[in-house]
Amino acid sequence: MSQIPELSVSDIVREYGRRLYNLAYRILGHPQDAEDATQDILIKVHEKLGDFRGESTLYTWIYRIAVNHCLKMKGRMEKVAQYAPETLDFWAMDSEPTEFEPNLSPQERKVLLDELTYEIQEKCHFFMTFRLTPEQRIVFILRDVLGLKYQDIAAILDVTENVVKTRLNRARTNLGKHYNEKCSLHDPGNPCRCKGKLGYVITKYPMMLHEVRKKAENPDYYRMVGQLLKNRYGSLEEAYSNIPDLPFPEDLMRKYG
Repeated sequence: MSQIPELSVSDIVREYGRRLYNLAYRILGHPQDAEDATQDILIKVHEKLGDFRGESTLYTWIYRIAVNHCLKMKGRMEKVAQYAPETLDFWAMDSEPTEFEPNLSPQERKVLLDELTYEIQEKCHFFMTFRLTPEQRIVFILRDVLGLKYQDIAAILDVTENVVKTRLNRARTNLGKHYNEKCSLHDPGNPCRCKGKLGYVITKYPMMLHEVRKKAENPDYYRMVGQLLKNRYGSLEEAYSNIPDLPFPEDLMRKYG
């Protein structure tokens, strides 16, 4: 029998807090719900730590508590899921942005639109998982989104590895059918193009633009901008050589990008 680890709440938060939030957000679909769930999970883990007997790894035991807690918040998931069809079916609603951020330079406008396009892709792929059954969706999140091993997922869900693989195959098949028929990222001949949704999304979901602009105050934003520029020009040096008036502080770009 393994010795019960002595961990304070701060230890648990530092070691598992971010991972538990990511798990809760992927399951529940809303940042505030994920924050509330994460706090509850961390408290529950600390309270139940004395029950841990080392029959699995500690993180598997913690994830099992987290998954069960999130699944009990069924009403929250249903609330998110009811909006998923409208959000996902915007593939039929093409609209280019007009008079978009006229005070920005062409380069900065391009980067902002690229980031919005990326956000559209992320949101579409995220909400698509709500069209799976709960069993398929949890397995898909644990394996394909969070990268857990089959044996760990089986332990978390208290099922066999074969059951995990069967559910995952069904989830991938169901998602693949949609992507293969509609998503141009999977087939350039398909009708749904992320950049064609920018105008519709900016009008329908203005908070998405607000969230993207907030990232300008975060180092992660400069990493994102740097990656976009590297993808287009090969390096930051080439980017600044081709665009001398690039509207991003060069010192921050080189530090974070």
